Amino acid sequence: MKLMDAETIRNVRKFEQPVQRSIDHDRWTGATNPSRGTGRLKVSGCQITAHRYAWELAHGLLPAGGRVLACPEGPRCVRLDQTDGIPGRGADGETLGLSL
Repeated sequence: MKLMDAETIRNVRKFEQPVQRSIDHDRWTGATNPSRGTGRLKVSGCQITAHRYAWELAHGLLPAGGRVLACPEGPRCVRLDQTDGIPGRGADGETLGLSL
């Protein structure tokens, strides 16, 4: 179990409030990106997609250039088993792995 500092705890609470959980999807009901339909929130002063934040809470920060793909059935879905983490690349072009 990871220990969280006070700021992380506040961010997790802010993240959880607008999530509607169901059998099929965990739907983000907060702010969205109007062009992509994905959820978004501000974490530690930076805009981040809701599905990326969910992924990073479970797995840690993505490497530089890493991405988390939204659920193909619903861009507002933040359920981890319906998102995909894509590894980034290091400065030398080497693929960086993800710790799943």
